[in-house]
Formats: sequence, C-alpha cells, structure tokens
Amino acid sequence: MIKAVTKVAAPFTRTEYVSPGVRRQFVSQTNMLREESSTEYVAGARVTEDYFAAPMAPGPGKVPSLTAASFPQWGYGYLSFDLLPLRIGSGYHYVPEWPETHLRFLKDGNVLCETAYLSSCTLQTPTTPGRYRIELDTKQSLRPLSTASRTAWEFAVRFNNQGADGKEGKEVLPMVDVHYDVALTPNNSVRAGSEYSIKLLPAHQSGYSGSDKFNVRAWVSGDDGVTWTDLGSRKVNGGKTAGYEAEAPRKGEFVTLRVQATDSAGNTIDQTVTKAWKVERR
Repeated sequence: MIKAVTKVAAPFTRTEYVSPGVRRQFVSQTNMLREESSTEYVAGARVTEDYFAAPMAPGPGKVPSLTAASFPQWGYGYLSFDLLPLRIGSGYHYVPEWPETHLRFLKDGNVLCETAYLSSCTLQTPTTPGRYRIELDTKQSLRPLSTASRTAWEFAVRFNNQGADGKEGKEVLPMVDVHYDVALTPNNSVRAGSEYSIKLLPAHQSGYSGSDKFNVRAWVSGDDGVTWTDLGSRKVNGGKTAGYEAEAPRKGEFVTLRVQATDSAGNTIDQTVTKAWKVERR
C-alpha cells in the first residue's frame, strides 16, 4: 500500500477525477470497518467535496444510519444506529481523531443504553410501537472550532416491515438531519458586526422516504450559549433551504449555533454546536 500525506490549510475544496465504477469508502470504528458511503461514477464524472468547512457536527452518513429489524414469529426486533460523531464536509467524512462522546438511547423516556466513546448501538427490543430518543454529546480540543456539540433526535418506530415466514424485516427509520451552508470567509469566520447568511437544509437520513415538510428554527450566540438571539422559524418543503440573516457579534471570538427541525410526522432534531465558527476583528 502506498500512502501519501499532503499538508493543506483548512477549510479546503478538493476536486476528484474518477474512473467509472463503484467507489466504497470505509472508516474504522473501535477496530471494526464499516462502510461510510458507496457511490457509483460514470465515465468523465467530476466530484467536488468540501473539507473542514464550518460548522462540523454529528449526524448520519451517506448510508442508512438508523434502522429497525423485526422477527414476527419470535416477537422481537432490533434497533440499530451508527452515527458519525463529527462530520467534516459535504462528503460526510469523519474526523480522524475520534472526539470524546457521551451517548444515551431512550424509549418513551426510559434509558435503554448509555455509553461513552461510542456513537453506535444495537439493541434487542419488543416489536411494540414507541417513541425513541438518541442523545449524543461530543467534545474535542484538537481544533478551535466545534469544540462541543449536543444533538438529540426523536423519532417514532412502528415496526411496519414485519417480513414473512420468520425472515427479518428491515426498515429505514425517519431520522431528521440538517445540512449547513453559512456565508463564511475561507478561514471559517465572519467579521464582527457584519451581516451574513445562514442556510439550513433539513432532510431525512439516506434511504428514508416519507414526510418531506419541515419546521425549522435557529438561534445564534456570541458567548458560548449563555445568551441567544432567536433568528426565527421557517416552514420549508423537502429539498428547500431555510434562509436566515444574522449579525456577527461585536464582542466574543466565536459564534455558537442551535438548530431545531421537525418533520410533519413529529420526528425532530435539536442540535447545538459550540464555537461553530470564528469572529474576526480588523
């Protein structure tokens, strides 16, 4: 195996010229390999991806990250999720240095699983409908941005895909995700006192097809979440962004962001990213 390492300033954009076929990208988690994404390319394709563009936050990868499996003849099923603790770009790549994490998985308010240093879990559960919640906190000190995050996903599970003849029935669950597009300088900053745009794209995780209308709400803070400025709420259809105009703080060195998004079925995400981007003074 040949390994090449090139040092570049972050954030950056890379354009890849690829050969036809299927490219699979794998990541290592707790000494196990798992597939992060699988993409098929056609001849002449060109792929552009962003790396380390703020804000960086946890979320699902490019393959379904939250699934349910049921065995009707046996009367139980499994819930499984596998999240990226800190995505670093449009390709949903993970940060090589694993951040510190704290994970809780709840059903109807009761804790089913709680662990540190992991962002995945598989549990056996009765195939009875319920409302589930994943809480994932991250913390890292190797980079000045996204030093901490707190994300909570809530979703309903009904085990609709029951399979047949004792065979496993699988379904992709309605995990809500948010993608960020913030008008930042090349070094992930805004100028103090300036106005800039924040675009939020709510969506479901890859592989899920369902309700595609969302209510989105956003807040920003210049003091790491001690006080907040409410940017308001927006109603958007799937594939559409919720746009905001924000004023960069005149005091403080960073902006912290909080976002909530809810689909028409009541599935939600509530995500806070501490030190999401920098504030420059000149």
